[in-house]
Order: sequence, then C-alpha cells, then structure tokens
Amino acid sequence: MIRRSILCLALVALCAAGLAAQQKVTLTVWDFKYGEVNGSQKPMQQIDALFQQKNPGVTVNHVAQPNDTYYQIIQAAAGANQGPDVAMFHAGTRAYGFGDILVDLSPYIQDVKSQFTPASIKMVSQDGKEERRLPLFA
Repeated sequence: MIRRSILCLALVALCAAGLAAQQKVTLTVWDFKYGEVNGSQKPMQQIDALFQQKNPGVTVNHVAQPNDTYYQIIQAAAGANQGPDVAMFHAGTRAYGFGDILVDLSPYIQDVKSQFTPASIKMVSQDGKEERRLPLFA
C-alpha cells in the first residue's frame, strides 16, 4: 500500500512542479489508510515533506478519511464538485465507476515515465488508459 501511495504522490509531484514554480499551492490529499493503518502515517509524512522540499511553494495537506465509507465520501464530493486534489484508490476493480472524475495524467509524465516499472504503471491504470488514478476536483 505504501508503494502505491508513493507512486501516486510521485505522479502528483510531477504535475504540481510546474504550478509550484509560478505560485504557492496547497494540494489536499484524501487517503483511506493515512489515519487507520498503524504505522502508515510516518512514512507518508516523510514523503509529503520530501515532496514539499523538492517543490517550494507547494504544501501537502494529507487528510485521513474513514476506510469503511471512503468511496461513498469520494462519490459525494464528486457530486458536489468539491473534495481533494488527490485521492488514493485501491488498485483494481474498486476504482471502476470513477472514470468520470479521474484525470488522465499521461501527457504530464511522458518525460519521466521510464522511471516507473511497467507493473507500477499498470497498477495505476484504468479503462486501458495509463495514470488515471489521481482524481482532481474543480
């Protein structure tokens, strides 16, 4: 799970880097494991800190969400056009049905895509499109 979170945050880093150079940005991350899994918060906080260090002007607001109702919360936020900049999803079928709120990040990571393993790319792919795991809300 931590590897998935690392990959998702790495993809966010790539997208935010351009924004960070221009202005101060706060990225809100919703995560179903951040508060409920013993020991998961410390490595994620370290990842957030490294991300912020490499991207001056970007602040990561990592918010724990309840595991048992997480997907309902995401759907409700999407319906209200509110919610996080980034949301964690389980790999596989649990993310299906969210395609209408996910943004295809392929164009933004082409220059660094070779740094990820094919298995990592497949893990964050959906509906035959790569890198579709980071939903962005208006």
